[in-house]
Amino acid sequence: MVAIGSRYSLLLGGGLVVVCAVLGLAWQQGAGSESRRGASTAAPGAPPPGVVPAPPPERTLRAQASGPNILLITIDTLRADHLPAYGYARKTSPFLSSLAAGGQRFVHAYATSAWTAPSMASLHTSLYPGVHGVTTGSAKRGRVVRQQVLPKQLPRLAARLRKVGYRTFGVVANGHLTRRFGFARGFNYYRCVGFRPLRAVRRTVHEWLPKLQSGSKPWFLWLHLFDPHAAYNRREPFFAQHWPPDQRRFPELARLDIRPLRKRTLTPEKLEYLKLLYDSEIHHADRFVAWLWQRLPNPEQALTIVSSDHGEEFHDHLGEPTASTRAGLGHGWTLYQEMIAIPLIMHWKGTIPPGRVVNTPVSMLDVMPTILRAAGAGIPFGVQGLVLPLAKDEPPPKERPLFAENSKHGEVRAVVQGSMKLIRYPNTPAHNALFELATDPQEHRNMLALRPLMAKQLGALLDTYEARRRPRSEPANVQLSPEEQARLRALDYLQ
Repeated sequence: MVAIGSRYSLLLGGGLVVVCAVLGLAWQQGAGSESRRGASTAAPGAPPPGVVPAPPPERTLRAQASGPNILLITIDTLRADHLPAYGYARKTSPFLSSLAAGGQRFVHAYATSAWTAPSMASLHTSLYPGVHGVTTGSAKRGRVVRQQVLPKQLPRLAARLRKVGYRTFGVVANGHLTRRFGFARGFNYYRCVGFRPLRAVRRTVHEWLPKLQSGSKPWFLWLHLFDPHAAYNRREPFFAQHWPPDQRRFPELARLDIRPLRKRTLTPEKLEYLKLLYDSEIHHADRFVAWLWQRLPNPEQALTIVSSDHGEEFHDHLGEPTASTRAGLGHGWTLYQEMIAIPLIMHWKGTIPPGRVVNTPVSMLDVMPTILRAAGAGIPFGVQGLVLPLAKDEPPPKERPLFAENSKHGEVRAVVQGSMKLIRYPNTPAHNALFELATDPQEHRNMLALRPLMAKQLGALLDTYEARRRPRSEPANVQLSPEEQARLRALDYLQ
């Protein structure tokens, strides 16, 4: 077991770095593959403190020669407020609840985008989408098209772990995360099973279990599960337990392409039916995580992290201003809380105190530096996340502005600072909105006209964020098989 001492907490107070020309120069000189040593400095014209924070580069804390085994699970399309650990009434995820009870839960965790590729690129590089450059892409006419390739020179979580002796495994169930788009870099074993349900991931995990169970070196395993992505299956017995037998059913909503549903308003009963289908998929994913936990070697001694790439809409803001009139169901359209408020649960017996709840807002950017510090690996220069607390005596992370963006279906940006959130539409500024999340968590009261000074302050932070975006690289295309094309049409991916 790696015991993390009080020195660890001092790292959270490290200097701030600015990701701009200095970061670009560092990458050109190989900082992505060989991290720099020394104290961080701020470049001329740096933004206010807290805008682009990062831990100090290359300061390593090793309690023993090797770190813990590390299990990272990201569940596609999982919004935090549909988990009982986050206050949801239905018991959709009893196993995740047990992990949270035995570890720690971050109440306010944010994705960096509203769809998979940019969010997962952020998680594995600890860089915002505007910096790592993966911002667009879709499935069209049998291909994943116009998606940028994750640049080779950027630091990667798996590559850093492999460098210090970890055996690295990745199984992903989303066609936007293929090897050709750069997501396999740093993995000893990597397999993208496409847009497929859990059984495809289970088969690969079962095949690789002997490798995980053997060997003296620690392992890192990343699983990206496609369920509960639409189209939703009806998973039993969970669905029947929550839909009374005498209540009308709508079997046509199961396994349904949800695109046509955006063009009409669902009755409350049909919308509730659709939500329950989604919840049953969450329960299905939770059962898989429990199955995996029972088969991994010494899972209690592993650092386990469970999160998501983004959430899902269920007419939460139907008819309200967005970057696209097609919003209302699914994802990739807005940056409201149902889209970017994601779960973040960490468990590590003997190090993370059970039942700890962290209320400070955090980002998925923080996952990479936190894992690297626990593994005894150096944190690359220029990452934009912070190290999150693990040991009992470590303080909560510092509060700072957190950003999100989406360019998949129209441009939209968001910044959260404390309980205030500004959503900005660069091409339609009349749709901009300011929300006070503490008193209006559902984001139905636009405070823009009532608090102009706060809107101006948050707008300045977004201006700074925009100024540090890297130019978009030339996107790439990937051909899909006929089977994948048929499945994508049912999943609202293929246009």
